Amino acid sequence: MVYRYLKYQINEKDLAEYEVRVKRFLDVLSRNETQTIYSIFRVKSRRNTFVHMISFKSELEESRHRQANYSVEFSDYLDSIATAVPEFGELIPF
Repeated sequence: MVYRYLKYQINEKDLAEYEVRVKRFLDVLSRNETQTIYSIFRVKSRRNTFVHMISFKSELEESRHRQANYSVEFSDYLDSIATAVPEFGELIPF
């Protein structure tokens, strides 16, 4: 398994559109990546800060995910509304 996280903050004015787009992204992802576990959380004390927790079956599946049109489109959208460069990292089981 490959574990990743993504943390970012978006502009408050973009919250409504973000919610629509993230739901659409998760719908497409779940239909195309049945082995991927993808969860998105909102930071309770900051309504415009989000954390994604992602588990891929393998490095190959992660690569396919990164190259998928829906992932590229969502990533480009996040880049356009993020208030800073998103934090992205690898997680290891403890």
